[in-house]
Amino acid sequence: MDRLLSRLTPGQFREWVAYFELEPWGPTREDFRCGLLYALMYNLWTDSKAKRIGPEDVFPGLGGPAPPPRRRKTAQELVLAMQGITAALGGTFR
Repeated sequence: MDRLLSRLTPGQFREWVAYFELEPWGPTREDFRCGLLYALMYNLWTDSKAKRIGPEDVFPGLGGPAPPPRRRKTAQELVLAMQGITAALGGTFR
């Protein structure tokens, strides 16, 4: 990456940024494509009166504001969660 940045002029960098805005690539674009496919299948296979969904309904954050940050769980909350999972699977805990 350092080598690329040392050879790239500011003008070239701006061109790449502009190109990315027109034709994005990477994980976000892949999520959009998967979301589009899932939404298409859902919309085709559900009742015609059902609410139609889009890619942003499958992958929140693709379009619109980011969800609010979640509160970190305390150690006690994590222990209780793990005890519940253990008990649900038939295990025991001390």
